[in-house]
Amino acid sequence: EKNPFKLVAFDTWSRQQVIAMNQITGYEPRSMEEAEKYIARIPATPKGYDNWQQIGALSAEWMRYFMRLPIHVLFLMQEERRDPKDNVQDGQTIIGPALTPWAQRAAMESLKLVGRLYVEVEGGSSAGSLNPDPTTSTLKINTATREVRRLLIGKHPHYLTKGPSHVLGYVVEEPTWDKLSKALE
Repeated sequence: EKNPFKLVAFDTWSRQQVIAMNQITGYEPRSMEEAEKYIARIPATPKGYDNWQQIGALSAEWMRYFMRLPIHVLFLMQEERRDPKDNVQDGQTIIGPALTPWAQRAAMESLKLVGRLYVEVEGGSSAGSLNPDPTTSTLKINTATREVRRLLIGKHPHYLTKGPSHVLGYVVEEPTWDKLSKALE
């Protein structure tokens, strides 16, 4: 039977690192009550380089397993800022997926497209869609304001990105799966 699915999406892949952390630290809830207690507490984080390396390796391996599926796989990830004090890439602030360094390297090597999705406001003031009304003390909504979603895939000194920018452009305006998938076929 033919597979009716074209795409599977993970929202968010960064969250699966918690599952990997639970695996490495040996946490496995045995009941719903135990799971509720775990969710309500501040989780202990693994100590030591080796544990974080294991979490990254496990996350990377899971990613590779899903990428072997005979369909497109989309990994949405939280964003993380790594400052120069973290000794990252020649003293520059780097913004990329909220993954351990090991898992992040694996993602950058394995994935065909890594982008940064952002929104720009057009047609309104620099403060967004609220403009002060000079005749009153209230704020009026500027109905000319439009939010435009953009996906940066071109090389950038502060964002971890990659993709077929020669096909899609440096920034993809209003990215949709149809726009992106044509460049990944």
